[in-house]
This record gives sequence, C-alpha cells and structure tokens, in this order.
Amino acid sequence: MARDAEDGFSDRLPFGAAPECNFFQVASGQSDFSAVGVKPTNALRDTFAVNVRRHRLRLGWSQEKLALDAGLHRVYLNGVEARRRNVSLNNVEKLAAALGVDPIELLLQPRLAPLPATAEDDS
Repeated sequence: MARDAEDGFSDRLPFGAAPECNFFQVASGQSDFSAVGVKPTNALRDTFAVNVRRHRLRLGWSQEKLALDAGLHRVYLNGVEARRRNVSLNNVEKLAAALGVDPIELLLQPRLAPLPATAEDDS
C-alpha cells in the first residue's frame, strides 16, 4: 500500500522506497534491493542520529544521562549520534522512551518550523 502525500508521512521519509518494492521477495531472498528499485542508503541512520541528538539537547541532557536512562552504554550512544552504529529496533524503543517521544519521531525527518520572532527583530 503506497502512502499518499496527504497522510503526513511520505513527505518526511528519509529514504525513497519504490512502490514496486516487494519486501517479502527481498526478505525471502527471491530478489535483492537493486532488483526492486531500492538503493540502500544511510539516510535513515543519519536522520535517526540527528533526531536523537536534537531531542537530547532539547532536554538539556548529556549523552551519559540519556544512555543511563535508556539502559545503554555512553560509548554506544556516542556511536549512534556519530552515525557509526546501526541501531536495533529494541534500542530505538529504549531511546524513544527515555526521550519521551514516539519511536516514529526519531525515524522521520523533522519538519522545520520558522523560528519565532524575538523582541530584537521588531526594532
């Protein structure tokens, strides 16, 4: 089932899976990603790393504090934020819970909102 632009997700996906991609063919070994029009990239890992860091800094937390709250090692979290780690779904859930967000929010590209005007801008 292809997602429409109106669903609010397709415009935020960091990767471009082709609609003809059949996951079950790929998973069963009947096909590979290139045969179904999907080019593997690091875009999702990069988006995840940026979002983890953004939410951690929003809370004013150190990597050590987030790692402790998520039950992960500080060095592992540093590798996640530095885009050196491929993160398991279990660890996505742990980090999301510690940050107080839904796991999907760590995987989607953030929507950029304009910064609010400051008093200095009015002068």
